[in-house]
Amino acid sequence: MVHVAGRTRATLEQVAERIRDEGGTAHVAPLDVLDPARAQAHADAVAATGGIDICFNATSNDDVQGTELVGLPFEDFMRPVTKSVTAHFNISTAVAPHMIERRRGVILVMAGGR
Repeated sequence: MVHVAGRTRATLEQVAERIRDEGGTAHVAPLDVLDPARAQAHADAVAATGGIDICFNATSNDDVQGTELVGLPFEDFMRPVTKSVTAHFNISTAVAPHMIERRRGVILVMAGGR
């Protein structure tokens, strides 16, 4: 069973449909992982369905493309760093207690931009 979470339901449904087409089970949940309470509530709900074995964070970092570094405002430079670290922290602190309780689990993160 796979739980697919992200900001855009249509995109999530496309991923879930591919999983289902291959014979798997997929559940979709729109979620903004930058909101720690929502990340926690989602992790709790997923854990209640049988536990969390693997958590894969592929959150987009909103990199600014096409602007030279010397012309890039500091806020634009930091946005992908802040978003990446915040998302990873919120996701990890939400799922880790469930994994610790079961004494197993893996948290993976895709680093980098697009």
